Order: sequence, then C-alpha cells, then structure tokens
Amino acid sequence: MSMTISIRVSHLNAVKSSGQRGHDLRSGSGGPAYVDKQRTHENSVIIEPLRTQELREICIKRREQRNMKLALRKNANLATVGIITFGTDAQKVINALSKQEQDEMFSNVAHAIAEHLDNEITGLVVHRDESAIHAHFQMPSFRKDGHPNTHRIKKSTTRELQDIAASQVAKYQITRGKSKAQRIADGDDISKIIHQSVEQLHNTLPIALQNAKDEIAELNDIAEHAKQALLKETAKLTELKITIAQQQERLQKNERLLAEQKQKLEAGKVSEEKAMKRCEVYERRANDAQKQLEDAQTKIAELYKQYEYYQNAVITLQQKLSSDEMNYTRRKEEMQNDMDAFTSGWRQLANQVTKLPPAQAVLFLSQLSNGINSITDTFEKNVAKDQQQPTTWTPRRP
Repeated sequence: MSMTISIRVSHLNAVKSSGQRGHDLRSGSGGPAYVDKQRTHENSVIIEPLRTQELREICIKRREQRNMKLALRKNANLATVGIITFGTDAQKVINALSKQEQDEMFSNVAHAIAEHLDNEITGLVVHRDESAIHAHFQMPSFRKDGHPNTHRIKKSTTRELQDIAASQVAKYQITRGKSKAQRIADGDDISKIIHQSVEQLHNTLPIALQNAKDEIAELNDIAEHAKQALLKETAKLTELKITIAQQQERLQKNERLLAEQKQKLEAGKVSEEKAMKRCEVYERRANDAQKQLEDAQTKIAELYKQYEYYQNAVITLQQKLSSDEMNYTRRKEEMQNDMDAFTSGWRQLANQVTKLPPAQAVLFLSQLSNGINSITDTFEKNVAKDQQQPTTWTPRRP
C-alpha cells in the first residue's frame, strides 16, 4: 500500500525562481503541454508566490542581521521551493476530501515545514490539473535569523521533513515513505521495488522532454516578435528617408528663391522693401527646413540604432533557437538511451538477486540501495536542470 506522503525541496536563484513561479501560477501559455487546461481553474492559489525582487528584498533584510561585509550575489539563491506529493493509494484518500479540506491539509503541511526551518511560507499553490494532486510551496532562501537555508537543510533534515509532513496527515492513515533499504529489510518484493524506480523515471522523462519542446516554442515566439518589430522599424526608416529628401528639396528651393531676390534687388528690378520682406520669408522657410532636416537626421540615426538592435536580436535568437533544437534532440536521445540501459540493467540485476538466499539478498540490496538512490537523484537533478534552464535572451537596448 502506497499510503505515503513525500516532500522534496530545492534552492533556486532569481531566474529559476521566476520560472517556478510561472509554472505554479500557470502564467504565460498556461503551463506545460501535459497540463489539463480544462481543469486549471480547479487549482488553488492559497498564497501567491512572491516575485524575485520581493524575495531579494527579504533575503537582503534578513542577511543584514549578521552584518555581512559582502553584498548578496547577483546569482544567489532567493527561494527555497518544495513539492508535496502522495503515493498512489494516498492520492485516492486526498481526492476524496473536499477542496477546502485539501487546501487546509496542504497549508498545515507547508507551514509546519516552514516553522521547523525557522522560515515562513511566501507561496503555496495546489495543482489539480496534472495526473496527480500535489502542491508547490515557496520560502525565502534565508531563514529569519539571517542564515541561508542551505546551511540548515541537509540530508538528515530532509528525513525530518518527511516526519513532519507525515504528522500533519496522520489522521488520514497516511505515513512517510520508507527508504528502499528499509523496504527490502521488511521483505518487500525486490523486483517490484526496482520496477517502481524505473517506472518513476519513465513518468518523469516525458515531462522533461515536453518542457524542452515548450521552451523551443517560446523561443520561436520571441524570434517572431523580434522580426515583426524589425519590420516595423524598417517601415519607419523608409518614411523618414522620404521626409529627409522632401526637406532637402524644400531647403534647396528656398535658398534658390532667396538668391534670386538678392539678384533682383541688386539689379533694381524690385523695391528694397519688397525684396527684404521676401528675403525674410524665404530665409525663415530655409531655416525651418534646415531645422526639420536636422531633426529628421537625428531621428533616423536613432532608428538605425533600433534597427540594429532588432536585427541583432533576430540573428541571436535564431542562432540560440537552432542550438536549443540540436541540444534538445541530443538530450532526448541521451535520456532515452540512459533509460533503456537503466531498465535493462536493473531487470538483469533483479533476476540475479532473486536467485540468492534471502538473507544474502537483503544484505546485498541494503548496501546497494544508496547506489539506487544516487542514480535516481542524479536523474531527477538532470531533469530539474532541463526544466529550469533559462532559454530567453534579452539584448541590450541602445
């Protein structure tokens, strides 16, 4: 029976915490493709996660208690985030609760964890639009005493968090999960344990690959936006070139008329008073035309900068898009190859271990469980890296 609750936490910098906030709130395109958008309205934003600037301000203020000489690094972790999930059988129990009861349960778990870590919850969102109900929570990456969460959250602490979470759902007969070594020692079926580890990876792989596809699609949208902006600036540039040509023609015309009036005055063909008035008009027009010409030239110089900005943006984004697409294809093949090798290897191992005497099998797999955990953790970290790697690029405006 998988009547269990599980807590996983990680520490994120500004870029990654912003991406996690977008995922939690389903902002932008509404979330990854595996999300059932028809059920997104059923999600609960119990506490809207803070933005990166708000998190940074809290972290800076808390660090000041320690009289730190160095400022907070630009790429420092700003948020500690976590996810609350349940085993298959426990999900049925949670799904049977009302939405209000679910929200209250998730809130109790999250706040109990934050209290244990001397921190506070600054974001809590329940997702009901994916394959299984779960909740994401957010905390500042620095505790109330000014020390970073990374100093507090160690491997032993994560075990404590599982106990704390389990205590909040004990009334539903839900407990914390057991380690693979403990499950083996308790006599659980070895092949089933290994199969479940492989199944978890199979469930995670499509999500990671879909996130990569979504990021590529987002880059396509950004590149298209830059192209449209470039076309718009090019049209403005063309209009200004026409305006400059017209002003140059007007300037030349008034300078010619002014010269003609001076010649007529010298030849006595026009009175001095009339010639002076005409000269003043033509000179004023010539000055106006000159000023408009200079303004147009200044503006066209600015537009050229904008033109170069968007042109460089398009080129850079297209190059990055091409690189991301190649990396995605390579990564997909690598992950699938790793998955195939992982599945094949563990199946062979399971067959060999079942042939051992029970006592030797328990001892061997107990020692091997750390290796299983290490492989799983490494894979999950790679998936998290694929999910959180920022792909957008913002060129510096002129």
